[in-house]
Amino acid sequence: SYTIAPAKIKVNIQSRNTATVPVEVRLSSKTLNGSYQIGTPKAALEKVQITGAKSEVQQVAKVIAYVNVPKN
Repeated sequence: SYTIAPAKIKVNIQSRNTATVPVEVRLSSKTLNGSYQIGTPKAALEKVQITGAKSEVQQVAKVIAYVNVPKN
């Protein structure tokens, strides 16, 4: 014997959408040893495609890649 609670659920089904957005690289140099110097970062891809619910995809302006630079 079993019971499912709640007996009804509400499901929101949205159409899928795909968008192409730019990629931005951000470096964290807080742990960088003072004898090193960081250049300008560049991603291998300038743009990427994202896919998901239309309302969610519309909220994405860009993709950010955070890179931690090790001390040594």
